Amino acid sequence: MADLRTIKTKRAIHEAFLEEIKRKDITELRVTDICAKAMINKSTFYKHYVDINDLIDKMQEEFVDKLMDEFIDKDKLFTDTLAFLYGIKNLIGKYENLFTKIFKDQKFAFISKIDNRLTSIYVTKNSPIERRVLINFILSGTFRTIGSVKFDKSLNIDDVYLNLAKIIKELN
Repeated sequence: MADLRTIKTKRAIHEAFLEEIKRKDITELRVTDICAKAMINKSTFYKHYVDINDLIDKMQEEFVDKLMDEFIDKDKLFTDTLAFLYGIKNLIGKYENLFTKIFKDQKFAFISKIDNRLTSIYVTKNSPIERRVLINFILSGTFRTIGSVKFDKSLNIDDVYLNLAKIIKELN
C-alpha cells in the first residue's frame, strides 16, 4: 500500500498538470509552474518523476486507463462491432479537448497505447500468429479509418462505421 503522503502529492501534481494544460500548450509546461500550482518544491517533484516528459507520459497512461475503464464495449469487437466502434467515437468525443492537449503531436502514441490495451483483450501469449496479425490489422485499420474520417468531410461517419463493421465481420 502506498504512503498517504505519496498519494496526496501525486494527486496534487496531476491536478496541477491538468490545470496548467488548460491554459498552456503541452510544450510550454514547466516543472516550476506545476510545482507552484501543486504547492510542492522541485525536489519533491523529482522524487516521483524523472522530468516533465516522464510526467506527461504518466498522464497519457492515466488518460488511456480512464478511457479503457469507461469503454464498456471494449470486448465487443466481434460480437457487437457497431457498439465497439461507437464506443470509441463517444469516448474520444467526450474527452476530445483533453485528448488533444495531452497528446498534442503524439496521436500515434495514443493510438499505440489504446491498440496495445485492446490487443491484450483479444490476443493472449498463446494465440497463434494468424490471430495476432488479424487483431493488429483490424485495430490498426479501424483507428486509421476513424482518424481519416475526421478530416474527410465527404464521408458520413455512420456509413463508415457500417462498412467497418461489415469488413470486421468478414475478416473474423
